[in-house]
Amino acid sequence: MQTCGHVPRYSIHKIPLLLVSLTLTLALSCETDDGTLGLIPSCSPVQDLFYANQWHLRNVAQTGGASGEDANVKDLWDDGVCGFGVQAAIVSDGLDVDHPDLIDNVILALNHNYVTGGTDPGTGGSGSGTALAGGFAAYANRIGIRGVAPFAKLRGYNLSENRTTANEVDAMTRELGIVDIYLNDWGPEDLSGKFNDSTSEWRTAIDTSLNSGRRGLGA
Repeated sequence: MQTCGHVPRYSIHKIPLLLVSLTLTLALSCETDDGTLGLIPSCSPVQDLFYANQWHLRNVAQTGGASGEDANVKDLWDDGVCGFGVQAAIVSDGLDVDHPDLIDNVILALNHNYVTGGTDPGTGGSGSGTALAGGFAAYANRIGIRGVAPFAKLRGYNLSENRTTANEVDAMTRELGIVDIYLNDWGPEDLSGKFNDSTSEWRTAIDTSLNSGRRGLGA
């Protein structure tokens, strides 16, 4: 599906409202390193090409739904609360670090590839990581779509390409002193009907992030 104009091979617009709601509070009100809220001048005037279609961000009944049933981000954007100073990790199958809607937010040196050990997370799998990153932090640049936190910084961890207990633990705590939000999109094979029990090591890693992340506020 072509959703980003001149980059038809990647689809980064179908992000459920639930994801937006779960990450919105952290993304738009995280503290920066100096302990202040991440505020910048209003980012609302920038109109990305497909923003008018993103009913989950601003619903004006453009798809026939109920006007106002959305994530209610516009007022925050108008006040300049746009994710500036927020650091997020995309834990999935990879991340297109050259995507024109993401390139300005990806910190290349902080990506991690669990197959090669390098800093290019690749674009393997179904492209879920790129889609997740776009819904969260597609840059305000007049092309493509708009993320809920368009000025948040990203790095990608391609955990689902090499899932081991050690890698799962690492992905939940990697750069814990820096990362504010870990956005996870990985698990059993789609449509397999299988659910795997979590390991005690993974649960400990989650507890560590919750207790120690964001200077004790939890990541």
